[in-house]
Amino acid sequence: GSGRQRSLDSVSARSLHSRAQRMGMVLPQRPGGISSQYVAGVGTGGRDRWPERCRGMMGLHPCHVKEGWESELEAIEAALNAPMTGSPWVAVGEIGLDLHWDTSTLDIQREALRIQLGWAKQRGLPVVIHVRKAFEELFDVLDAEMDERLTGVVHCFTGNKASLKS
Repeated sequence: GSGRQRSLDSVSARSLHSRAQRMGMVLPQRPGGISSQYVAGVGTGGRDRWPERCRGMMGLHPCHVKEGWESELEAIEAALNAPMTGSPWVAVGEIGLDLHWDTSTLDIQREALRIQLGWAKQRGLPVVIHVRKAFEELFDVLDAEMDERLTGVVHCFTGNKASLKS
């Protein structure tokens, strides 16, 4: 109902203002209500509060790939290796490339993306990709890493029809 939608809107609004969050959740199909959704940047609160309905995705957002990123990836990999009981990870994300705010981190964003794509393929998980102002760079990485194990969706697509076709 409308209360459920207000709750989802509230979660989404809070997540937009929480740059430190690296986790998302999935809201599975519910009778008479919400269809499956990936909601990025929510934190662990949803999984803790609604473990029967929320599933996590874990990844280092490209805007957070800066000094100390290697230790952040170590923590994320440890979390991927130890999911909550009864609440397995369902994706690696948001991961990708973002050159909107800072172009100086492109090389380390690429490296972080390659590492996380490898984790997804090893675990048989889809990826949730964030890309902004870095389409050619993203496609170069994906072309190099692509095989039958790599699946996922693109989130935050700000390209045009030509970018989509490539």
